[in-house]
Amino acid sequence: MDRQTLIYRKWPPPKRLQAAFELYQLAQEMIRTREKRRCPNLSAMELEKRVRLFFR
Repeated sequence: MDRQTLIYRKWPPPKRLQAAFELYQLAQEMIRTREKRRCPNLSAMELEKRVRLFFR
């Protein structure tokens, strides 16, 4: 196991859950930015569909 995993395992469950949620939000924003760069004319709804499809 790497050091970061060991650090996360020492955290109490609520803190781990919060960290996981923040990572998920960061990943969503990264995907959203990538898709905007690829297709700047996407509607907000289409962009959201692509972000959700990525996480399936």
